[in-house]
Amino acid sequence: MAEQHSKFVAFFQNDATPQNKKPSLKGNLKLPSGEEYSFPLWAGEQQGGKGLYLNGQLTPSEASSAIRQQLGTQAERDKVGVAPPALTLDVGHIVLFETPAESLAENPKRPKYYGYAHTIEGYFRIGAWEGTTNAGAPMIRGSIDVNDPAAAANNNPAPQPSIPPKDSRVRAPRAGQGTT
Repeated sequence: MAEQHSKFVAFFQNDATPQNKKPSLKGNLKLPSGEEYSFPLWAGEQQGGKGLYLNGQLTPSEASSAIRQQLGTQAERDKVGVAPPALTLDVGHIVLFETPAESLAENPKRPKYYGYAHTIEGYFRIGAWEGTTNAGAPMIRGSIDVNDPAAAANNNPAPQPSIPPKDSRVRAPRAGQGTT
């Protein structure tokens, strides 16, 4: 069986403003299991001027998964990953934080954004970098993995997100079309 690859991509929405309350980004993600979700992300400023944050709601691509998410019927024993410390995420939510400039200065290969998603499958860690589409539009893209801090504690580090190759050839959606 071929290994499933995860992905995370979100496109900047030019028409979003604080007044019209439209999301700043729209995108989709694919979990390591192959389950796909779409999402909008709204931007905000972290308390104390610590940078940006993005939060939103995940919508599964399959109706049965969407119903399970809505009802919260996924059994706890079936979930993967662990909840991030000091952060409460309801099922179906996603949150990203801007990596502090000092941290990026120490290691420029770190993701520009890091965060978490809580799906009916469990908790996932996200790492994303800024980029542009072939048409020059801003976007962020990266990877998503099971949130498993215990793997690092056991000297068996969990896979780290990797910078997507420059030639990914991501195309921005046309007006009136989805984000895929």
